[in-house]
Amino acid sequence: MKNNIELSTSGIKFSYRRFLADTSIGFAIILLFLSQYPNYMEHNFMIMFFILASTPVGILVNISSWILLGFFQTRVTKDVVLSIKNGKLWSIEKYLLLGTDEHFQIKDTIEFYKLNEENFYKIVKLIEHFLSVHCPQKIGYYQDIVGMRIFYRNVSLLLMIIPFIVKLNLIQIGIIISMSLFFLIANSIITIYGVFYLLQVFKMLFLRDKLDSKIDYKEIISTIKEFNGCD
Repeated sequence: MKNNIELSTSGIKFSYRRFLADTSIGFAIILLFLSQYPNYMEHNFMIMFFILASTPVGILVNISSWILLGFFQTRVTKDVVLSIKNGKLWSIEKYLLLGTDEHFQIKDTIEFYKLNEENFYKIVKLIEHFLSVHCPQKIGYYQDIVGMRIFYRNVSLLLMIIPFIVKLNLIQIGIIISMSLFFLIANSIITIYGVFYLLQVFKMLFLRDKLDSKIDYKEIISTIKEFNGCD
């Protein structure tokens, strides 16, 4: 996997995931701060400091958003997937997931991996970590999905705290909170998309001879143990 940050004679290069996950939200917070305290813009040193601090600030927001909102991301993803399996989706959920379902054949994928409430995250995380370590070149697109997922979660948290640091009227607060919920929902949708992208990649890479059958967690472990390199 390529480094997230690269230094060269031409400057500093950020990976797209690093920019989305950390740097972009760090810039947003610094701009929000400067909008409240514009006097800091008069000092070149402070401007340079803020630019350099954007990524560390973004990482701190990333950690905070995971601690405060990560449960929503994981809970909703798991509940929606199991609702798809049991055919108990609400109409709005069916509409929001229509494209993802048609693209990845979600129900068939759930049945193929025998996903249930007990093994869902165990299987997904095992495959994610395995592919990230041994076949990162095969899931470059997934890294962008992760960056986008984190970006949506970070924006949601930032919007939640804006009413506490900026003076707003009730209508503005309502709009801000609605936007926060929108980004939180977008986070869940892109998370579900990423999960089934990973499952499909793993199936196409290592389980092509079992496409007509169904596998379980033990068979995934066995496949990983027999791994001898990514093509």
